Amino acid sequence: MKKGLLVLISAGLVFCLTSCMGMAPEPVDETKKAAVMEKAKNYMSDSKVNLRPSSIKRKKFQKGQWVAELTKNKKGSMDLVLIIKKVIDVQGSRVTLETESYSAEGGCVPSVNQTVFLNYPVEGKLVYSAEEAQKDMDSVSLVSSKSRQGDGEIVEMPAELMMISGKMASSFIKNNVSINPPQTAACESDYLKSGKCYKFKTKISILGFSKEADVEANSNIPLTGQFRLESDDMLVETIGFGYSGAKPSF
Repeated sequence: MKKGLLVLISAGLVFCLTSCMGMAPEPVDETKKAAVMEKAKNYMSDSKVNLRPSSIKRKKFQKGQWVAELTKNKKGSMDLVLIIKKVIDVQGSRVTLETESYSAEGGCVPSVNQTVFLNYPVEGKLVYSAEEAQKDMDSVSLVSSKSRQGDGEIVEMPAELMMISGKMASSFIKNNVSINPPQTAACESDYLKSGKCYKFKTKISILGFSKEADVEANSNIPLTGQFRLESDDMLVETIGFGYSGAKPSF
């Protein structure tokens, strides 16, 4: 099996064992966190961005959109992860998405995955029921997926691992699946604020383990609509976004 794919699977297993089963690795060195934070500054505005009141419909996917998220792990390694999600191309329902990530635990080495989907829901709701999300994702098929770790070779994902990448596709929707009636309220973070967001609880599932998280969503944020997601052991916040300018890494 290719090295890049082993890294992907190993990372998921490590996350599950440490986060879901309570194992406690050594905390990440603060200098490595500082390197990720320095990279994250490239995606932040100089001042807090004031978003318009949210609607219930998320923005339509368009080529060039991007969103940058910062994930802080509250337990275990206390890792800090920057993820930039991009819309590389949209041709009808054929969509190319890319994620570019940097983790303190991984030494701030870039990890990139670029995947092409067919029948992807380029338009949709900001908040879904589980049934609505499943219906949207059932029609999606994966055309191709490739990844690269650091300066390594570009690795094409073999057919037997296509299902894993398909699960990644659903993350653009499933974090916005509400397990309780959504409420509207103002929301604010260190990076963004809005007089109206949608707040609800969702369920995160990783390798068979599930946990609840609180979500704040705003339709002005492209791709995910996710303003903030917080569980007992992690905090994910959108730190910046754009409606154009996203470029493929390869």
